[in-house]
Amino acid sequence: MALDATLISPLSLSSPLLPWLLVASGRAAPSGRVHPPVTPLRVVASYRPPPQPWRSGHRGIDLQARSGQRVTAPIDGRVGFAGDVAGRPVVTLVIAKGRRLTFEPVLTELAEGAEVRAGSRLGRLAPTGNAASHCGGPDPCLHVGLRIGDGYRDPRPFVLGLPVLKPTDRTLRTRNPR
Repeated sequence: MALDATLISPLSLSSPLLPWLLVASGRAAPSGRVHPPVTPLRVVASYRPPPQPWRSGHRGIDLQARSGQRVTAPIDGRVGFAGDVAGRPVVTLVIAKGRRLTFEPVLTELAEGAEVRAGSRLGRLAPTGNAASHCGGPDPCLHVGLRIGDGYRDPRPFVLGLPVLKPTDRTLRTRNPR
């Protein structure tokens, strides 16, 4: 499986993305910063939504990590679930407006309902053992997903502190003149 590795860095002022409307919702940590769940912060697989909800896709992002590595809460929340899903340990953090961030495979000692502050420990990355990791190979990774209602969304604004970019009507007219 090919990985699309990306190091996270701020957008350049000369970026062609600046005409786009920056849209991000939710609340970060009280300091206004988002804490990385693992360091160094390296995305090895991006969010790729399926064309229809029942089709295959990648409903989150994968971050490079080591077995046993500490995993921290990127923003304030409450543990909504801590247990196994399909044989893998998962922690769900309920954040502002009922949004749910999921972290897999994470072993935790936190109980459901525990309040978690941004930057505090959620758990540690579970070892993959002889099985392939979520990333499809022997190297472990941390999968982070975001659910809003019944749908999945790109978790980057809540995990990496990056806005979701959406085109403005003006940008669409400029790129697709009629």
